[in-house]
Amino acid sequence: MSIHFQIDTDNLDSTVFAVNYMPATNRMGEHTKVIKIIDMLEHFSSIGVEEIALADISKFMGTTIRQSKWFSVKGKGKLYPDNAYTSRGAPFPSTWNVQIWKDWLNG
Repeated sequence: MSIHFQIDTDNLDSTVFAVNYMPATNRMGEHTKVIKIIDMLEHFSSIGVEEIALADISKFMGTTIRQSKWFSVKGKGKLYPDNAYTSRGAPFPSTWNVQIWKDWLNG
């Protein structure tokens, strides 16, 4: 978050005031993504869930994740191993194996 200045057009006696500025998109950095992914995998593992889909991940993260590309880091590749991901084609959801993904991140 940063501060920027805005003209108050409703109050001509006070021409400028400071307001907090939040960017339109709050992108998660690589480190934060990895921490959240590990927390998520620990959660699903602890309740015995073997495979998860984007809907499960979105619900856990409290946001909407529409594509597996969310788990990619520019210039570094994916934050999951290929053998943890299964794409069955439409209309079936793609899934990730919780244990394989967890072992790969903790490896």
